[in-house]
Parts: sequence; C-alpha cells; structure tokens
Amino acid sequence: MLLAFFSMVGFWFLFEKLTPLGAPVGVIGVVMTIILTGFEMFIQFLQAFLFAMLAAMYIGNSLHAEH
Repeated sequence: MLLAFFSMVGFWFLFEKLTPLGAPVGVIGVVMTIILTGFEMFIQFLQAFLFAMLAAMYIGNSLHAEH
C-alpha cells in the first residue's frame, strides 16, 4: 500500500501537476518507491534464505541421528 501511495504521488506531481514546489515532492515519491522496492526485495531474499537454511537443517538432522 505504501509502494502504491508513493508511486502515485510521484507520478501525480511529476507528470500531472508539474510545478516548482511539486517537483521535489514528486522526486521524493519516486525515490521512496525505489527504496521501498529494494527493501521488499531484501526481505524476500532474507526470507527465502532462512527457510532454505531451516529446511537444510531439518533434513540434515533427520538423516544423521545423534544417538
């Protein structure tokens, strides 16, 4: 929802209502969209990595009994 909001604000102020005061707000909207997209990609990578590690640990422990 934040990503949609910031991209809408950036589009509105840069392409629909380009004014000297609105241009910096549009640029901030575009920059925040890029930052939030990068943050989401980092979270997706981290989640995939952790689930792969947990699965590997579970499979490794099931194959090698400790007793």
